[in-house]
Amino acid sequence: MQSKIRALKRIPFFRAKPLQLSRPLSTTAPIPQHVLVDEELSPGYNPKHYYPAKPGEALADHYQLLVKIGWGSGSTVWLARDVARHVLTFIRTCGQTLKILNNNNPKGADHERRIEEHIAQQTPSHRGRPVIRSYLESFELTGPIGKHICDRFTLPMVKAYILIILADLKLDNILITFLNENILPRFSMQCKTDPETGRVVYRCHNNFGPLDPSGLGNIYPQITDFGAATSLGTGGDDGAVQLGTRPIQPDYYRAPEVILGCGWSYSADIWNLGVMMWNILEGTELFTQLQDAEGTYLPEAYLAQMIALLGPPPKKLLVMSESMAQVEWSPDITDERGKFLDNELIPARNLEDALPSREASDKEAFLSFINQMLTWLPEERKTARELMEHPFLND
Repeated sequence: MQSKIRALKRIPFFRAKPLQLSRPLSTTAPIPQHVLVDEELSPGYNPKHYYPAKPGEALADHYQLLVKIGWGSGSTVWLARDVARHVLTFIRTCGQTLKILNNNNPKGADHERRIEEHIAQQTPSHRGRPVIRSYLESFELTGPIGKHICDRFTLPMVKAYILIILADLKLDNILITFLNENILPRFSMQCKTDPETGRVVYRCHNNFGPLDPSGLGNIYPQITDFGAATSLGTGGDDGAVQLGTRPIQPDYYRAPEVILGCGWSYSADIWNLGVMMWNILEGTELFTQLQDAEGTYLPEAYLAQMIALLGPPPKKLLVMSESMAQVEWSPDITDERGKFLDNELIPARNLEDALPSREASDKEAFLSFINQMLTWLPEERKTARELMEHPFLND
């Protein structure tokens, strides 16, 4: 058996004739053409860039697509089973996720592959391993128009400690694992057909039924999608980490040094984490209304809310922003006297008043915890290791 499996692995990874599902997936009423579905909502959506994946198709004559479980502006993600294996257990055959990248950004696809490979080479014994998705391999698919890279991951998704900037940490990129073979008969797919290309657009399947209490010990959140992640190098005689300069992070999670163009490092992820933890634990967004009526991002509105919650930015940060404007980019946010240009945008609120849901004792501990992540100056933020020792997480 092992020799057969090894032989299969030597087959070139190109799309072959689809295999037949032993049990057809159930279907529901088609989606009306005027209703936008999943990736169709992405800015600049073009169906020609997406691989026309469909349930039952076997990629590389090896991984059979079961159901679409994710999508983005540059890919779709599918749950799959390994039809080349003869041991038919859920974990070994259905513990596969395939991320099929669009064909219009080969440079970005190669960057994501290299980041995933970098992560895979890190210390496997690190205690953060269980919360990082596990990358296995990449292979190439031939679509109707061009080539597509397909990245393969496992469920449960585990990975090693990483020395990179995540750059895109948000709730959309935090998944919950499951290991329950009883979900398989419940798959159903809604879909519509693109009239121009004939590509079938499937609606993402996110409902896998109620949690099984007996399996709660095996369920934990995991970080996914490292397409925007960055590996920072070192430079100079002191081996200091080089600063990144390009804009990173989702609009509502962007660190102040990123907005101001000051250059950023690993501490930008800590700010990102602080905002996300507030949103999770409080069930409400800490920063709101950061876009205009047309959906254009308004950095001045974000900075105004930061000033309301944290006070004015330190002069040190403004000086850095001004100096970096000569070599990269930096928005004008203050006048010649250092006064914020959009003072009228600053809301009347503070961090403590924005926390209505907690009792006094818990409120104090939570604010102390958040304040160690949400600081203007990156060097004042605690590291992830230091945050693990905070009383809020240990009481």
